Amino acid sequence: IDFQNGTVRIERAAQRIRQNGNTRLIVQTPKSESSVRIVPLPEDMMIFLKKAVSGLPENAYLLTGRSDKPMEPRNYQYYFESVLRRCGLKKRCYHTLRHSYATRCIESGIDIKSVSEMLGHADISSTQIYAKMIKNQLSDTYNKFHPRA
Repeated sequence: IDFQNGTVRIERAAQRIRQNGNTRLIVQTPKSESSVRIVPLPEDMMIFLKKAVSGLPENAYLLTGRSDKPMEPRNYQYYFESVLRRCGLKKRCYHTLRHSYATRCIESGIDIKSVSEMLGHADISSTQIYAKMIKNQLSDTYNKFHPRA
């Protein structure tokens, strides 16, 4: 976390892998070169993160507060589901936030190349799907509500 520039550098990923009939949690570089990236965050998020890391060891994982153990991906999914339940929202995959983030960025006028880089997409065509969906939705809304449509 770079508090001075208001960014977070994504350089590691935790995942559970199957090996010899068992599973184990590994932390490694993300799946592609473009997945290593710097993501800008809004000021209010940086304030929240500064409070969250206060008192943690320098190498600590944010969600566990320990330097030797990241949060289990499935435990984070369970936590996310409990937050949704408390908010009265239906169950969603955590990955849905990623789609929502991309959609809102494009709707806010952020260019597709920047959104693609923030998401860590290796190919901009992966990100263009969001723009196409928004364009189709806009067209449908226009046709439905425009008096001369």
